Amino acid sequence: MDGLTLTVLGCGTTAIDYNKGCPGFLLKAGRKNILLETGSGTLYRLARTGMSIDKINTVCYSHHHPDHTSDLLALLHSLKWDPCLKKRHLKIIGPPKVLDLYRQLILYYGDSISPDNRRFKVNLEPASDNQINEGGILIECKRVSHTTDSVGYRFNYKGKTFAYSGDAGLDENLISIAKKSDLLLCECSFPDNRKFRGHLSPGDVESLIVSSGPKKVLLTHIYPGWSKEEKEGLQRLTSRGVSIAEDFVTLAI
Repeated sequence: MDGLTLTVLGCGTTAIDYNKGCPGFLLKAGRKNILLETGSGTLYRLARTGMSIDKINTVCYSHHHPDHTSDLLALLHSLKWDPCLKKRHLKIIGPPKVLDLYRQLILYYGDSISPDNRRFKVNLEPASDNQINEGGILIECKRVSHTTDSVGYRFNYKGKTFAYSGDAGLDENLISIAKKSDLLLCECSFPDNRKFRGHLSPGDVESLIVSSGPKKVLLTHIYPGWSKEEKEGLQRLTSRGVSIAEDFVTLAI
């Protein structure tokens, strides 16, 4: 398939949930394979789809929190030593704290994971209010309101646009990321009556949709424990065509 497709590897949160892995998504654009986030268990879920990690060209991170980055260590370790892998080159795109996390892992684990720049290479690309051309895919990065350097992403490929909020509160940058996208993958962490700074609620998602006009919306990063009354906010969204993500679902964009 030459277009954009998204596979949900993990649509969960920091909460341990048998049915929802920590955040992890596979974006395919022609022959390019991009991982969005590598929360705990992402690599095993990727393997269940039949894809080897040496088929991944790029990993994009929204921020440094463990539920989004835990498998970075496992990814580096496997790329360094798995004898079955054919390609050991990787680009990591992320905000400053993610790139610093990578450097700290290299300092701590040394030769166990460090690239040798011949057989195993890693390229780092900062993501903060900039554009990156990744093999024909235009990746737009904008700061969003979660951590001090969190980013959301907008991927443009052959006339199709995929937007990803990461963890984010509602602001003008998030609206810009989502603007008229073909698919918006959007967090919706907490109900309206328990709003938490740096996250979205159903009411925020409604406002985002009105302001940005995406064609399709897929909700992710929904914390467990919503009461029946609180879930009415989600039901209000789904009644208007918004979908809720499930692990191992693949969507054409």
